[in-house]
Amino acid sequence: IVDRVDAADDRVLAVVPRTGGPDERIVRALRRAADRGVDVHLLLSGEWYDREENRALAERFADEPIAVAVADPRGRYGKVHAKGLVIDDTAIVGSLNWNEQAATENREVLLAIENPGVADFYAKAYAADWRGGGVQLPVGFVGGLVATLVGAGLVARREVAFV
Repeated sequence: IVDRVDAADDRVLAVVPRTGGPDERIVRALRRAADRGVDVHLLLSGEWYDREENRALAERFADEPIAVAVADPRGRYGKVHAKGLVIDDTAIVGSLNWNEQAATENREVLLAIENPGVADFYAKAYAADWRGGGVQLPVGFVGGLVATLVGAGLVARREVAFV
């Protein structure tokens, strides 16, 4: 993730329940991207057990070029548990928590889909979560997404690498 964020040109939209703090590796990469002029947004959980830490992080970054918000689901879902990013025309989703233990000791998975249509879909869903609204799925897009994921699954079945 760090290498991809460091290579970002236009946008990085990240959503995680919580980070490992302002000095966590991925958070530092987000800050570097924002300092380069990349449009960077970080959406965090507003759940009671994350709220205080996440609000403190948002306040800490208030004067920096990175936009940080604590999610307000407004009844659309229970809590932010998503872990993903949109980096330019790539969508990355998976199970990786943003802390050193997850990156070094846990079995985590990430799937990067390099496709402008898929990235734009996730960006629209992200924007809806950022502002607290809903998102509608066009039927043609859903079919394309399903086909992409099935194809990715078939490729992954043949080419799985554990790092």
